[in-house]
Amino acid sequence: MPLNKNCSYFIFQIFVKNRDKILAILKKKNFQVSVHYAKPIPLMEYYLKKYNYKKDSFIKSKNYAKSNISLPCYPKLKFKEVDKISETIIKYSK
Repeated sequence: MPLNKNCSYFIFQIFVKNRDKILAILKKKNFQVSVHYAKPIPLMEYYLKKYNYKKDSFIKSKNYAKSNISLPCYPKLKFKEVDKISETIIKYSK
């Protein structure tokens, strides 16, 4: 498949049970990983006040927020790096 030179990828997210452990290991290996959306939008102060949401709602959103990792995603990312990232995630996800 030919590579698209005009891509505008922003976030490539995965969801894992032991996010903090995997994040730490990937960062230690110098992979630029991060967490986007660490807090569900309905649980942000503004929305809690504006819409009077209850903090014990949105269980699925909370679980997603606790388990997401944003992986490197850019055109010059090498397949070798993708393999290393994948292998690390698989190894420590068990």
